[in-house]
Amino acid sequence: MSDYSTIMATDIYAPLQDLDVTNYLQSELSKSNQENFKVLVRYIKNGECAFILGAGVSYNINLPLWSGLLDTLLLQGIARDVFDNEHDKKIVQKYPLEYTEALKNASGAFSKINTLEAAEYVMIALEKNAYLEKLRQPKPSRPEISLNRRIAAAVKGALIYYRQTQKEPENFTLLINLASFFAKGVKQVITYNYDDGLEKAALGGSYNSFGMRDCVYQVNSKTNIYHVHGRLSIFNTVATAEADKDMDDGVILTERSYSKLESTVYDNTNTCQAQILASNHCLFMGFSCQDYNFRRIVRNINPSHEFQLPFYYIIEENRNHLQKTHIIFYPIDDLLNLFQNNTLSDVESTILNRLLKAQASYLVKYNIYPIFITHKDLNTVIEAILDALTQ
Repeated sequence: MSDYSTIMATDIYAPLQDLDVTNYLQSELSKSNQENFKVLVRYIKNGECAFILGAGVSYNINLPLWSGLLDTLLLQGIARDVFDNEHDKKIVQKYPLEYTEALKNASGAFSKINTLEAAEYVMIALEKNAYLEKLRQPKPSRPEISLNRRIAAAVKGALIYYRQTQKEPENFTLLINLASFFAKGVKQVITYNYDDGLEKAALGGSYNSFGMRDCVYQVNSKTNIYHVHGRLSIFNTVATAEADKDMDDGVILTERSYSKLESTVYDNTNTCQAQILASNHCLFMGFSCQDYNFRRIVRNINPSHEFQLPFYYIIEENRNHLQKTHIIFYPIDDLLNLFQNNTLSDVESTILNRLLKAQASYLVKYNIYPIFITHKDLNTVIEAILDALTQ
């Protein structure tokens, strides 16, 4: 922590003192972190909190982030046999091993471009392959495979392949900790992840798991897990018949599929998401705030916050009882990457905190309050909440 940060920092609230992020926050943001954490614990204690999960919560079980999934789809050859000219086709046929190796070396390429464009490329390749296959076999001897099923199969294959090729052992600690909240009053979970890792972590617990077609909001004694963008049984927790229906439903993969889903007014997944956001204080975790899906969710929350000082990014609990307040574990890693060293100078610390305040201001306008963390803080802060719930 820089000298300036040390001077400006308030006493660190005990449950948050082990967070890596405390090395970077000056007093104002440190105070907002602490106050918003206390409110979050109270929401969960009162049974008023729902979880909204992004790809980051599955990363430790060796499943990819969004760009990593798209890279894996490319690496597996989703577009491998689709070429716009004969020259490319001949090169691949002549040097198949070299081509595969070059793809591996290019891994991460999709993280450098707009992920929606990358997803669209993968989708076009799948559509093109399906069309070419139909031309080659105009009267198939077996029922035609739907495009939805092709997409689901490709994504499931990519997830399994990615998982099998990782060197680090799977670590379910975070998901097991999240599943432990089911017995502590968290009864609604929206996940934008395709995988059933949370279900595996919760085996033996009291929960319902729903694929896209069954995402109907309900209140019961069990925790309801809604896979609103599709459910793929990677860990075999879903009954065979249900898993087969999930494959027919496909997954939400591209901007086209996002737009189609949003424009379907009475779609179950839309009404389910709207109901949960309207009737619960929601905790978002595992999201990049540059993620198109997260931005889409934010835009669907009515802006209501009026600018106030001091500390206008601390939750004002008595401001509006009719509108629910949401919280996000906001990773600052992308901003930290702007600086060369982990130890920031006074100037760098000031710049970082001003950038974080700018991002917080945008979120608060939509009634979403940040608790700033780093990626490696996520499980630590979840464990801090569990400890606080017992006090």
